[in-house]
Amino acid sequence: MSGSTGEATVHMFNSKIKMKLKDQGDEFESPAIFVRDLPVPLLLGQDNFFEKFKIKFEKHNNTFELSRV
Repeated sequence: MSGSTGEATVHMFNSKIKMKLKDQGDEFESPAIFVRDLPVPLLLGQDNFFEKFKIKFEKHNNTFELSRV
């Protein structure tokens, strides 16, 4: 699979990963896209992850919080 950012082609592949987050309930499966040429190894989509968790980013405090919905 590949996508375009307007100037470059990005190679990626779709997969599903199983996750269990400490103190956040049972294991669950979520779709993920693995991208070779990014500074992070994978991207989580909104499906089944953002639906299950409240996510709070505070860049100015350098914090990231997850809580089960």
